[in-house]
Amino acid sequence: MTEFTSSFKRIFCNVWREKRIFAISFGIAFAQFQYGFDSSAVSGFQSMVGFLKIFGYEDPTELIGYNIQTTPHTLIQSLMQVGGLLTSIFIFTLGSGISRRLGLWIASAFSLIAVSVQIGTTSFTGLYIGRLLLGVSNGFYLTYSVTYMGEIAPASIRGALIGLVTFQTSFGALVGILVDNYTETYSNRLSYQVPLAVMYAIPAMLSAALIFLRDTPRYYISIGREDLASASIRQIRGIEDEIPTSE
Repeated sequence: MTEFTSSFKRIFCNVWREKRIFAISFGIAFAQFQYGFDSSAVSGFQSMVGFLKIFGYEDPTELIGYNIQTTPHTLIQSLMQVGGLLTSIFIFTLGSGISRRLGLWIASAFSLIAVSVQIGTTSFTGLYIGRLLLGVSNGFYLTYSVTYMGEIAPASIRGALIGLVTFQTSFGALVGILVDNYTETYSNRLSYQVPLAVMYAIPAMLSAALIFLRDTPRYYISIGREDLASASIRQIRGIEDEIPTSE
């Protein structure tokens, strides 16, 4: 018990000493809020009347009077995984040349398009396209958020910071359940449009935050820009004194 307490205290002290990096990592890990939120929210509103009126069918044997076919029910979940798989293949082959910030911006763009398509469509084709695009967004978010965090974090707290991904995923799932609980009384399209619209916050907030952040020092080193790598380290660590220059 004493050893555990000592270890926890050491990690806490390290995180507090690098609280600026912790704050940046917490914000970047917010990318995974989308996956957790979507997983729980979509599972919930698939059983709501407002959603089933559009994508289901009348079924007098059900308590709510509606049901959904197995095929769309399955594709709504699986197409998002397919999108993530396609993204992982793309990143494996071509993604090394994409900066971490650009990767997150690409994810945000796909997220905005995917959410808009799902909110606006009343056809299965549009719904499936939206789910596939959201999977692509999640793939970019996961890859480049974890890479960004891993490359700015000191070794002593790297594991703890990357663990924020799990926290944000779980937090997103909790919020998704709460939002569904609020909209379940709606009998129109708002029952599922409102939960989907909440996801606009993720790409909007993350994209805005990235404007004020530099890319990771490791990325700048990989493209031969040591000057930008130094500036990145100074911003991440909050170093404000000037670097002495030779005349």
